[in-house]
Amino acid sequence: MLKNINTFKIITLIIITFIFIWGSLKAECNSTESDNNLYSIQKFEYHKENININLKYPQIKNNVKEFNIINQQIMKSMLTLHINYKDYNVKEFSDINSFIQGIKLYLHEENLSGLEYSSECEVIYSSNNIVTTKSSNYEMVIHAANGVNTLIYQNFDLQTGKKIVLNDCFAKSNWLQLEKIGKDYFIKKHKDNLKILDTKFLDKFYLPDNFGIKVDGIDFIYQQYEIGPRNIGMPDFLLPNEDIEKLIDKNSLLYQYLYKNK
Repeated sequence: MLKNINTFKIITLIIITFIFIWGSLKAECNSTESDNNLYSIQKFEYHKENININLKYPQIKNNVKEFNIINQQIMKSMLTLHINYKDYNVKEFSDINSFIQGIKLYLHEENLSGLEYSSECEVIYSSNNIVTTKSSNYEMVIHAANGVNTLIYQNFDLQTGKKIVLNDCFAKSNWLQLEKIGKDYFIKKHKDNLKILDTKFLDKFYLPDNFGIKVDGIDFIYQQYEIGPRNIGMPDFLLPNEDIEKLIDKNSLLYQYLYKNK
């Protein structure tokens, strides 16, 4: 009798321990992740009416005007809807509710059955009053042959909340030299795919507005279908710091933050 009671206690203890561990793991999976003192990681899911949305993104902490501006721009970069794949026509939304309504309207107008959408935004650079984010978006209409990928870089000045754009970083007198160097790096990296690029791209080479500041330089990326067929993906190339420093506008914020005090 005593032996049976002890056995029952042991089994009960094992079950309670298992439930506790499982509950802890489950709670961890559902909890909001914390990254550092600057931002936290947020998640959002929506699964209704053949619309499936999965979002993961950083949210800059502290409720101040400058950081709220950055958070709004991050969200906007994630909520993009392709109205026409071939024309690369993209509609942006400022908040999740309007994005969901925009999807419903789009599906209704195009007589489509549903849509899968995922977006993950991450901070890839955070230093010297600059924060750079990368939003990787994927969109696929249900029953379509292929989906569409989008990658969006954004660079922010933490002191003002404003985006750092390319035209503010380089003097017009250096622009042609910047494009020439960029073309050389592009060709070097993508030499095996040059034949399948759009025929006139290299003759009329341009730097995309889509760029991200990294520790070792500035990364430029073209969107899917922007300069070639689907199988070329989203071509990118890096301009190293040593080339940027020679051409950057010495009065620009980027120069002040990255190079002035080296």
